[in-house]
Amino acid sequence: MTTRKRIALAAAGLISAALISAPGAALAADTHPVWEGYATTTAASSACAGVDGALVGATYVSIYRPSLQTIDPPAFPSLISFFHLRTAMIMQNGSESSAPQFRGSGDYLSIMLTSRSVGVQTQTSGGSGYAFAISPSTVTTSTPAVQMKGIIHKFANVAGCDVSFKAIYAKRID
Repeated sequence: MTTRKRIALAAAGLISAALISAPGAALAADTHPVWEGYATTTAASSACAGVDGALVGATYVSIYRPSLQTIDPPAFPSLISFFHLRTAMIMQNGSESSAPQFRGSGDYLSIMLTSRSVGVQTQTSGGSGYAFAISPSTVTTSTPAVQMKGIIHKFANVAGCDVSFKAIYAKRID
């Protein structure tokens, strides 16, 4: 079995286990504020040629779930998800203590589902996984909208694949 197949099976197993073990009431009770919007790829390095999700001009439905000090435990990381027609990715902030809410530069852990249903996991280290600018600089429960732009390094676990994007989010109303 190839490494990609093992990763895909592991990802599917983790998702299945989470869905099975999480009671419906707990999922329904999740009221953490999120901001929904769109992210558009503005640039991609040549190493990204042929990489799912790295097409310049592609626009993704995106959800931004920042860690909020007033309601989250200290170790709860910020999350961003990106959805396209045939690909999806979720990023977890691996540098929440030094770059809260993905502000600045840091590391990330992500899982991408490719257009061929292959799960690709990426984990960066050394503080060089992403560089984001967020406005306003701190997101709170009363923030109505968020703008973000930045670069994701090692996109889809491809060395040298750097993807730049810009995004706009509005606070979800429910």
